[in-house]
Amino acid sequence: MSTDALDGIATRIEKSIEAALENSSFYYLSRLGLDLGNDLQTLKLLTKRSLGDFIRERYSEKYSIVVVGGPYKTTQAVIRNASQGAEQPSIFNVENQGTSDAKRSPRYHYRFWAAFSVPYQSGRRFLNLRDCTFENVPDGSQPPDGYVEIPQELIAPTEIADRDKLILENIQKWLDRNQFDKSDFYAVRAQKHVIAPATGLTVLEAMIAALDTRQLASTSLTLDVVSALMRKRA
Repeated sequence: MSTDALDGIATRIEKSIEAALENSSFYYLSRLGLDLGNDLQTLKLLTKRSLGDFIRERYSEKYSIVVVGGPYKTTQAVIRNASQGAEQPSIFNVENQGTSDAKRSPRYHYRFWAAFSVPYQSGRRFLNLRDCTFENVPDGSQPPDGYVEIPQELIAPTEIADRDKLILENIQKWLDRNQFDKSDFYAVRAQKHVIAPATGLTVLEAMIAALDTRQLASTSLTLDVVSALMRKRA
């Protein structure tokens, strides 16, 4: 595989998406394919993957592949992840975590999903329970406290059919082994840092961490209440 050629196409894909999303909340995948021209076929030849699968793997932290809602889901589009400050269009259902699962339950946090979807390279992979970031640690080394290992066999291979389904299954296995509640890793819950205890935080700091942007904007406290919350520990 030509790494330089692939990197060049990846850069063009990202620039095309960013340009399109400046004026719209979504970018049709078919439109992106047309914009790529011959590079689309080159991408498929180099990776043996579809354009959508490539975006899922390469840009899982920035973008999601979505499908038009309704009984017949054929039209796909690219949107920014909600964690990037974008509102998800109501006419779409998120597909990158399995279409049927997305309809039944909230989405996993994008960083948590990435820990099971970003291709394995070497060492051992550990998840930071506080912010859902993962770290690949060389063999023989130990991660900081608060990290839990994700075994190599639970990191989905790139060349596999129905990869999203396997990722969901691997996540469930990991949750079961560690006796974690899946809701702690949903997009909203994980952003509120509820997985690991907030050791050393004041009640005010813990409250701020637990509220989303809209709740913070609509919440007001008197100075005496702020003072009291700052003195108490969570």
